[in-house]
Amino acid sequence: MNSTSHEESIEFVIDDETGLILRTGSSSDKLYAELTEVNTYEDLPDEVFDWEGAIAPPTVKERSRDPEHLRQVHEMAEGATPRYWPTGVSFTPISGDPDTGELVMSLHVNGHASLARWPLGAQPTLLDRQLTQRYPHSTEWSDDRWTWRLMTISAMDEDDVRRVQESI
Repeated sequence: MNSTSHEESIEFVIDDETGLILRTGSSSDKLYAELTEVNTYEDLPDEVFDWEGAIAPPTVKERSRDPEHLRQVHEMAEGATPRYWPTGVSFTPISGDPDTGELVMSLHVNGHASLARWPLGAQPTLLDRQLTQRYPHSTEWSDDRWTWRLMTISAMDEDDVRRVQESI
């Protein structure tokens, strides 16, 4: 394998039978490694591959691909969607955490908007900075369980904001 520059190249020597990398090296002598001894076993007991250590929780990206996680987030979003909007409303969940109830969703409304909630007294963990910077208008409020943030491109009439809050 060679890099795009002719000045530096990396060489890999791979054993045809086992597929092991036996030697790597570079033309500029910055990298060099050689396998000098290998012990192989025909059968290894399954216990050799058992992991006893801690397992990291799935990342937001990994969870977002799980169908059960997506279903739970969708259900959370259905319950958190305002039933009132001056021009009608529908939604698409962006991200959510069924364990905490934290949720970020896009509202399909005139002028486009996003709505987020997170547990009262906690910091939001799912609000993406790029998302919040996209909206010049933001209204935040709390109820007995959640902190909410409504983000809009256009300023909303105070009465409409109040009606949206009361409809959730």
